[in-house]
Amino acid sequence: MRTDDELRAALDGLAPDLPGLVRGDTIAPQPVRWLWPGRVARGKLTLLAGLPGTGKTTAALDICARVTTGAAWPAGEGNAQPGSGIVLSAEDDAADTLVPRLLAAGAEMRKLLFERIDGEGFTLADIGKLDAMLRGTGAALVVLDPLPAFLGAVDSHKNADVRGVLRPLAEAAMRHDAAVVGITHLSKAADKAAMLRVSGSLAFVAAARAAYLVAADPHDAERRIVALLKNNLARDRGALAYRLESVTVAGIETSRVVWEPDVVEGIDADALLQPVAKASRQDDARQWLLAQLQDGPRPQAFLEHMARDAGLSWATVRRAKDELGVQSRKLDFTGGWTWELPPAEGEPGWAAAV
Repeated sequence: MRTDDELRAALDGLAPDLPGLVRGDTIAPQPVRWLWPGRVARGKLTLLAGLPGTGKTTAALDICARVTTGAAWPAGEGNAQPGSGIVLSAEDDAADTLVPRLLAAGAEMRKLLFERIDGEGFTLADIGKLDAMLRGTGAALVVLDPLPAFLGAVDSHKNADVRGVLRPLAEAAMRHDAAVVGITHLSKAADKAAMLRVSGSLAFVAAARAAYLVAADPHDAERRIVALLKNNLARDRGALAYRLESVTVAGIETSRVVWEPDVVEGIDADALLQPVAKASRQDDARQWLLAQLQDGPRPQAFLEHMARDAGLSWATVRRAKDELGVQSRKLDFTGGWTWELPPAEGEPGWAAAV
């Protein structure tokens, strides 16, 4: 085994640049460059993940608009450095959806570019096309909505395949010093940690340098919370909150984001999704109990056994019983309890049941 002195002597004899390698003493340390300080970095991939209807796209377009005008970031976090942006959407039409939302957000539209509708359709398999876009425009920001739609033929649930596509994307972002914001959805696996709820392979979250959950406030259905899932480049600066406001632009009804002026303290992504998971389990219990009782009364002991097999806690099933108005009866002194659905309206005993 070589000593430290022998190893240093051997390395000193190497050229600073080798095939596929760069010697460490030739790399000058440099700070992270930020699009949105502490939240969205230039030259990196950032994820916005959430359920449908939470306004993820509208929030991403708000970020675009602030970049084009150099407007202030929410929560007093400085001003955007003015620049241009590229918006690539596989779901929304630019003319009737994206442009009205951007106008409502106050964007300077000449600084925003969209894929031509008569083009071949961009996928990450052709990273050279994105290179050309960034080289030609010098864009500070690229939005991919939703990110998995741009994988082409790649299976979004296979880690190795997803990493193979996202690495060239990250390298292109670094080469051109552009922030890439990818929008994606959540899976329905309500019992998982928030980070594991991001749809598709975990490679999406692993490749991103920062990832955020966008979810409805469990205590206010109209309020949206943006909570941190991970940030490899900066400390957690706290969650943000916004509401979606309906506005009319050029005679078109659209929406925009209205951010709250302060960060939201004391909330994290996992806590934000807990009420959603609980509500989902309660809904599962109601549907399960209806299915069990639709053909007539069932012994309570039988239902307890079946609930365990279905992975439902008995406390959750009893709450479902109360919500559905399920009746329990003891047929005699020696037998156990039975459960049955309440009589339908107009049937004998209906008036007493209600």
